[in-house]
Amino acid sequence: MNCPGSPREIDKIPDELREKPSVYALEGTAAHALMERCLRKGHATPKKYLGWGMYVVPETGKTRLVKPADMDDALAEKSSERVLFPITQNMIEAVAVVLEHVGDEVKRLREEYPRGRVVMYVEQRVYPLADYKDMYGTADVIIVSKGHEVVVIDYKHGAGLAVDAIGNTQIKYYGLGALREIDFKAEKVKVTIVQPRAVHEEGVIRSEEMTMGELKAWGKVLAAAVDKTKLRKAPLNAGSWCKDTWCAARGVCPELRKSIERQAQMDFDDDPEELDKPTDPKKIAHLLSWIPMFEAWKSGLEAIAYRIAENGGTVPEYKLIYGRANRKFRDDISEKRLLSRLEKFAKLDREEFFTEPELKTPTQIEKMLPPKKRELFNDKFVIKPQGKLTLVHESNKAPAVSVNPADDFEEVDDE
Repeated sequence: MNCPGSPREIDKIPDELREKPSVYALEGTAAHALMERCLRKGHATPKKYLGWGMYVVPETGKTRLVKPADMDDALAEKSSERVLFPITQNMIEAVAVVLEHVGDEVKRLREEYPRGRVVMYVEQRVYPLADYKDMYGTADVIIVSKGHEVVVIDYKHGAGLAVDAIGNTQIKYYGLGALREIDFKAEKVKVTIVQPRAVHEEGVIRSEEMTMGELKAWGKVLAAAVDKTKLRKAPLNAGSWCKDTWCAARGVCPELRKSIERQAQMDFDDDPEELDKPTDPKKIAHLLSWIPMFEAWKSGLEAIAYRIAENGGTVPEYKLIYGRANRKFRDDISEKRLLSRLEKFAKLDREEFFTEPELKTPTQIEKMLPPKKRELFNDKFVIKPQGKLTLVHESNKAPAVSVNPADDFEEVDDE
């Protein structure tokens, strides 16, 4: 809606060069799957799943639960096709927040509209615009008291960027779709963001209420924005949304690059002596204000360069290396079995291994042990994983990593 030309620019990026879902996004998928299972099974809390695991397939987003008895084998398995996320206390506490809120909203609707039937939909696909069948979204939770109110709840597992509810186009999109599902037979819509792991001044649960008429009117604005994207010369418009939406084209977007160049020219064409004064807060604030746009362009460009190198291509003057990695506990056995073995080895109570609610790091536990036991502790319980592949300038002294598939095969004689 902010940049009508963005779909055109995104279409220019081949699929193989687009960013993969981050581990944080995949973890969010696992948490959503846990939430969905609890709602469908009628569980008021996800406590029973502590010690279980959740497989996530990055390519499709499909998930599968792993029972505690199978966790050791699942943890020992190394696969690029699916990622395993243990269901930890941290995940359970976060998902419990959204489950409790869903229960509260169902109860509220039943009390406020006692003659109405309250129906809940989980992971419901909705279509906000009647004339655009290729536009849809999947709402986490929709609760309906038909003829009265629609509640749309969107769960955010992320701990980084706190998402606003007021004016949030994504959740209004779901709200409009939910209204269409019931033929607009509701007086108002309440859209809610539940984000337990991020700090926001309005708290972890944030909402906006709209009348049915207001949301229908917004639907016309949405339809007009869609029509603009179909123009042959749909305009590009750079702004904070380049980063906020992680636009796939931001690294090669001509308008974003031009806006950065224009801004830099305006700011740095000034008298150097005037610019060097560190006592002008207004000037400093102005310079800081356009750094996010530069960061959006930089991260997008780096992502495309990384994908080229990762696919076996060459980026002149750059190379892939393995980044640094911290020591961690063995990941081929479950936390429950690890703790059982640690108790016997260290002769300490299980509670001493925790800084609630998380297990202490290998370094923290190593310091709790007598010096003569530390080397054996590291041999039995600790590993240092291979670092994450990182694209760096060729001046970096770390050895380059080859990802050319041909390097995996030995040369053989013609015979």
